Amino acid sequence: MNETKTPSLATRLDVLPLSRWHGYLLTICCLGMLFDAFDTLIITPILPKLVTEWKLNDVQVGLIGSAGFVGMAIGATLFGVVADAIGRLKVFTIMLLSYAISTGLCALTAGFTSLFVMRFVVGIGLGGLLPVAASYLAEYVPSRKRGQLISYFTSSNQVGGVLAYLVGFAIIVPYGWKWGFIVGVTPALLVAFIRKGVPESVRYLLNKGKIHEAAKVVEELEQRSIGTITVPREKAVEGEKLSISLEAKVRYRDLFQGDLAKTTIMMAFLWFCWIYSQFAIRVWFPILLTKELGYTLSFGLKVLTVGSLISIPGQILGGYTCDRWGRKISLFYSYVAFGATGYFTFWLGRDPTLGAIMISLMNGALGASAAASYTYTTEIFPTKVRATGSGFSSSMGRIGGICGPAVVGLIYAKLGIWWILHLNMALLVVSVVVVLGYGLETKRKTLEQIGEMGLKKVEP
Repeated sequence: MNETKTPSLATRLDVLPLSRWHGYLLTICCLGMLFDAFDTLIITPILPKLVTEWKLNDVQVGLIGSAGFVGMAIGATLFGVVADAIGRLKVFTIMLLSYAISTGLCALTAGFTSLFVMRFVVGIGLGGLLPVAASYLAEYVPSRKRGQLISYFTSSNQVGGVLAYLVGFAIIVPYGWKWGFIVGVTPALLVAFIRKGVPESVRYLLNKGKIHEAAKVVEELEQRSIGTITVPREKAVEGEKLSISLEAKVRYRDLFQGDLAKTTIMMAFLWFCWIYSQFAIRVWFPILLTKELGYTLSFGLKVLTVGSLISIPGQILGGYTCDRWGRKISLFYSYVAFGATGYFTFWLGRDPTLGAIMISLMNGALGASAAASYTYTTEIFPTKVRATGSGFSSSMGRIGGICGPAVVGLIYAKLGIWWILHLNMALLVVSVVVVLGYGLETKRKTLEQIGEMGLKKVEP
């Protein structure tokens, strides 16, 4: 075999069969996502308690709901760049500890201002972890199964939501809101398992010139998966050196040059609209269910728990359709379905059975939209700026998350529930139509192929 036909380290990763090691990696990333979602959403069952105890008004409720997203926007922007600079695993660990400990400290707050500040601090860790974990997972899973495995990752977000609602009616309702925050410290225990058997991203190591270290990781994974090393170390290293010497150097400002600028703006807009629409509803759901549909807090939290469980099949469906139909079609149907089911929830929901069904369908659509959004975002940016690009998109989403709960507080007080739903639907439809018109289709393409497509007009 001549030198030009030597498979790259990335190619060798992509052709590996799924193994027990992939399952361990997926489990670590899923738990990170699960706990991230739990610490994000634990404020949801806590807020109705604080409305009564602290006499919060609608604007204050919206601001506390938005506080975490201010931190998330900063965390996603800053730590995506840091992950591209110092490594995915280091940032993963730091962010996990940050949001777990600061969530526990929220139990010590005694009023609106102190809780607002602490939720901001929690948000920095929450926002910093997600794009890093998603990028890390995408850089290891094979392209033929990427949509499916990313859907498992995103479904853990819904499991985290289920856990938050369970803690809501099982612990917060009978024992008080402080216990919800105390339970939120649990994710810190995951740190002990992160480094065990989970290496740094091979693609990150290559981009930092650590070719021997990257080759060693690939060799270990080949031994685990197929029982043999397919390319001798020296030959693999020489092939990577040649590839790196011919590769255009990508800089942070290249996110806003050539075709990559279009991609960056498109993904930032998509994430803003998606996260806005999601958390405009989710943070307010317990309050809206009691005020608009007449549910008790305990019953409403149980309905939300069941609905979140139903969203998990939606995640799996979204991963399947991503691999089967393509990323753009999956984004379109899931976004439109999520917006539409919001109307049916508040139109038919005074009947508790119909309300539970509609909330379940809405959560199923939300799950499918999460699978499609994360799969597409972790693919569309080149490796050198994957965490940076994903982090920037996520940070724009977090700005949407900042706006969502706060804007809902204003709209709900002045115009009522239907105008909240009208704005959500408009943002969802416009954002996904933009992707249909301008986005690349990435189905069954390797990350390197997608990177070449996205950078074809970026000057080295």
